[in-house]
Order: sequence, then structure tokens, then C-alpha cells
Amino acid sequence: MLKPKNNPDKKFIPPKRDNWHIYILRCADRSLYTGITTNLDHRLQAHNLGKASKYTRCRLPVKFIWTEAGYTESSAKKREASIKKLTKQEKLNLINGIKIYSKLKYNPMTLKDLQNWVKSDWEKSSKKKPDPHLQLIFLFEELGEMAEAIRKSSGNKKRKNVVVDLEGEMGDVLIALSTIANHYKIDLDTAIEKTKKKIKSRHRQGF
Repeated sequence: MLKPKNNPDKKFIPPKRDNWHIYILRCADRSLYTGITTNLDHRLQAHNLGKASKYTRCRLPVKFIWTEAGYTESSAKKREASIKKLTKQEKLNLINGIKIYSKLKYNPMTLKDLQNWVKSDWEKSSKKKPDPHLQLIFLFEELGEMAEAIRKSSGNKKRKNVVVDLEGEMGDVLIALSTIANHYKIDLDTAIEKTKKKIKSRHRQGF
């Protein structure tokens, strides 16, 4: 490493290698953007001036909703790439301190299993209880994304890709719904049974 020529008597302090930050922005259209930087204040200013990203340029203003520090440039880029592969709900779970639920996609669960897992994950990794009003907003957002996935499936020949997208969105909806149900101590299996009885009653009555 070369030392600076000026001020030879001044002790040279090499720049920190682990001063990279990873961040997630919430855009004006409620979408999320992930990036890395060594200066959060300057980066946010650049985003809001429309100079940092083509994506955020037309979605201003933006604000930080999550940051993570202590990375080298290389490790920050790897972490950024892995976060960008997450679904929106997985990113929101990350923001709220919930472990990413990759096992949900591979291990079969009943509704009760799902509720217990969501409750356990909140208790293990979150410093505060989930806000039901915030979760309701997330639920509406995920329902909208599920509806968009269904809309895109109309006339789409790549059926396999559509099903994968739709499965992901349905999983996000169930996570948000389970969190709300847990807050109000509602058992989803019991709720389903009550709904089944209503439907059977309607059928008997000729509705």
C-alpha cells in the first residue's frame, strides 16, 4: 500500500475496508429498492436528486427503512445480491427482524403449523410485537400483488413461471394473515371450520 507523499511526518491511516452499508429504501409508490454505499446520507441525497438510480428516479421521494453496516465492498455486494432475490414480503420480514422463511417453501405445513412457526419466529428474532395495522397494510399489498400475478396469467403460455409467481404471492399473503390472526388470538383452522359451516348452511338453504 502506497503512503501519501504530502505530510511525510503524519501517520498514514489506511481507509477502513468494512465501512460498507446495505440499505433498503421505500419509494413513493411503496415499492422497495436495495443498494449499498459507504455514506448513507450522501446516498439518500443522491437518490432524492434522481442521480443514484434509474429505478428510484421516477419514484421519488425515497427514504431508508432498513440499513445494515460492517461490510467490505465484496461482502456487501454479495449480501445485496441475495437480498434482491427475496420477495417483497421476505424483505419486509427482514426489516421487521423475522428470519427468512425459506423452509416454508419446502416443508409442508398446516395452517396451525404456520401460525405456530410465525409466532415462534417473531418471539425469537423480533424486539417488539408486530403492529397489526402495519401487517394489514402488508396484507393488502400482497393481495394486490397476487391479483397482479393472476392478471398476468391470462393468456400466458409460460404456465410454470406463472404458477411459481402465484405460489410465492400466496405464501406472502398467508404469512401476513397468520401474523394478524396470532395478534388477535384467532385460530385459522377454527375460522376455516366456521366458514365451512356457513357455506354448508347456505347450500342447504338454496343460496
